[in-house]
Amino acid sequence: MRNMTELKLWTFQRDDRPAEMVQVPHDWAITGPFDPDNDMQIIQIVEDGQTSRWEHVGRTGGLPHVGFGRYSCMIPGPESPERCVYLDFDGVMSRSKVYINGELAGGRHFGYSSFRIDAGKFLHSGDNQLEVTVENPPCASRWYPGAGIYRPVRRVEMDPVHFGHWSLVVRYLPDTGSLLLTGRVENRTGQTQSGTVTLSSPLFEQDSWDCRIPSSGYDFVRTLKLKEHRKWDVEDPVLYPVDFRIVSGAYSDEETVRYGIRSCVFDPDRGFLLNGRRVKLNGVCMHHDLGPIGAAFNRAAAKRQLEILRQMGCNAIRTSHNPPAPGLLDLCDEMGFLVMDEAFDAWRIHKTDNDYATFFDSESEMDLSDLIRRDRNHPSVILWSIGNEVRELHTKGAGGADIARRLREIVKKYDRERPVTAGMNACEDAIENGVAAELDIPAWNYRPQKYHLFHKLFPHCPVIGAETLSTVSTRGIYYFPAREYRFGFRPDRPEKSELQCSSYCLDVMGWAMTPEAELLAQDMDESVAGQFIWTGFDYLGEPTPYYSEWPSRSSYFGCVDLVGLPKDLFYMMKSQWVKESPMVHIVPHHWNWKAGQKLDIHVFSNCDEVELFINGKSCTRKYRTGGSSDLAERYRFIWHDLAWQPGEIRAVGYRKGEVCTEEILKTAGAPAEIRLNTGRCTCAADGEDMLFVEVSAVDRENNPVPDAKTYIRFDVAGESLKIAAADGGNPTSTELFHLPECSLFSGKAVVYLRSTGAVGKTVLTASGEGLAPAQIELFAEKTVQA
Repeated sequence: MRNMTELKLWTFQRDDRPAEMVQVPHDWAITGPFDPDNDMQIIQIVEDGQTSRWEHVGRTGGLPHVGFGRYSCMIPGPESPERCVYLDFDGVMSRSKVYINGELAGGRHFGYSSFRIDAGKFLHSGDNQLEVTVENPPCASRWYPGAGIYRPVRRVEMDPVHFGHWSLVVRYLPDTGSLLLTGRVENRTGQTQSGTVTLSSPLFEQDSWDCRIPSSGYDFVRTLKLKEHRKWDVEDPVLYPVDFRIVSGAYSDEETVRYGIRSCVFDPDRGFLLNGRRVKLNGVCMHHDLGPIGAAFNRAAAKRQLEILRQMGCNAIRTSHNPPAPGLLDLCDEMGFLVMDEAFDAWRIHKTDNDYATFFDSESEMDLSDLIRRDRNHPSVILWSIGNEVRELHTKGAGGADIARRLREIVKKYDRERPVTAGMNACEDAIENGVAAELDIPAWNYRPQKYHLFHKLFPHCPVIGAETLSTVSTRGIYYFPAREYRFGFRPDRPEKSELQCSSYCLDVMGWAMTPEAELLAQDMDESVAGQFIWTGFDYLGEPTPYYSEWPSRSSYFGCVDLVGLPKDLFYMMKSQWVKESPMVHIVPHHWNWKAGQKLDIHVFSNCDEVELFINGKSCTRKYRTGGSSDLAERYRFIWHDLAWQPGEIRAVGYRKGEVCTEEILKTAGAPAEIRLNTGRCTCAADGEDMLFVEVSAVDRENNPVPDAKTYIRFDVAGESLKIAAADGGNPTSTELFHLPECSLFSGKAVVYLRSTGAVGKTVLTASGEGLAPAQIELFAEKTVQA
């Protein structure tokens, strides 16, 4: 039988600092401090159009991830000499080495790869010392990578006859209504064994057969007719267990694959078809960090991100630009998200001095093979991406087409169903040098005006925008007049001293366009399968457009800020992606201005008409102008040069002439009280689940105060929850995440609380100078599913 134990408690020592006990997954750098010297790089970002090398700060978040770390713990030896023991690592950042009782047992350079260590020959009976060393060199990443054992580690003990690692595959055959099940049985006894393999699931009649298992192992292939079942879909992500069991005398092993039955077709004229139905890919790109808690994977935090994105109408994730945590794909399976699973950010040509190009020639086949074998049973995965904006795309004589062909062949060795793609910025060069032709579906970055041309050149497949928008914004910040603003390499906006970007969704980078350009291209032709916005959430590092200005430690690209509070871009995309529930959203999203201020009011809405009122007086009713020559007015309702006056502004949405929704913003007074709100008050008492509490400042009439910057302190009374982080989402803040205090930003913040493992009630109190404090009761229970 198989026994699996997650290794959570480790002794950790960084460089020459004192050792401490930590819980894995662990990110040693997220506690800071922030400092531009932590990650200053002298580089040329070719992807951003830079023509020379110059100083960049905050490139990876200004956090101290560079350095050496050592983890150690004690693990038991095998229950008997013939038992097999493996160590499974979901990801270690980076250049890891694994030692057992002082002997090097293995490791992995690529910090995003999952890998297995065969520990048996290094173990003895009783306790054994396990040690993992980690080294993050400078200039190894373009964004915040995290540091240390940031994904789970498991000790797996099995009988000598057991299923091979990642060998079990379930494949749906829609033409025959059958399942194809394949797998491998390993035999470590040294002698041929007799055994019985049994396959069972609600999907088919149980299948069982006897077999001989030589010492070289036994491979099997079975085709089984499907019973009545429901299809896995973005709206109904039903999963079925498929159980594999091997019994050989006293030996046995069992493994379950959760599988969703679905058919995926990329139709050249109709885009993406899921179970025969056209589904638009309303996707976002996501880096792997979880904001203030860093890169250490946490299921509750990742699920919260997906839940927020779902509210925007998002149904697809691009794992930019690296293999994701296995736990993220589990969530996508369960919640009905489609996934572009991405392997590499670099091939042979470096983007930074110590990035993956260092190991590409020697290790890319291993890393890519492991990614495909690990993730091929996930119904959420619909595309394999072999690279992102690799420099071979626009470098003549670099052999990019040969590399793309080799990587594609590696993918097809393990999965012939899903298409192979890559995110391409140098689109024209990639067409000319043959890279695009080596892909099943070329995916284009920032070229909506050329989608029709690309489809003519590649008529066998639909068009996909692998990376779109690059609209930069800061939640709650607005600059006037509201106009398109295109950042060059260095920002020259008069307000640049604030190191912020306007939230009108009109500030874009030089390589990109306003959201409307992409929306129009997506709407014009059914052959466009969808897009992946850069990005869903703000992330640590890449504080574009402020390449050399400090403090600036996180990105501005997100539809949602670093702590999970939606920006105005979130509502713009929601107005296009969510059609059923009527909505209106006013920009700027508060009504606190100075006397005499002239405002451009934009309303994002999925309604036919919107009427605007200031203090009860109509500012005219506007109709959606789908044929307007003004691109912005196709997707926004706009009123120019309205004079601000205190009171309220109200937007009313109409469908078929009838009022169906409204939004009211009121002028707020001075901040008087704190308000605490949470989507759920109860978590699992498992030591890992988390709760997230939104903190707001309100005036005496309970109106949100949009410019409140009060420093808030948090306290917990109770043993079931502890504060893991608190932050306001300000991309220029250098306040430490892990302290029980933070400044409000644009009137809000979020505090993250983590289960301690104890059952019971915890009371969170928030207090700030001049504000009435607030409390909220939170609970941890054993029966709650995380």
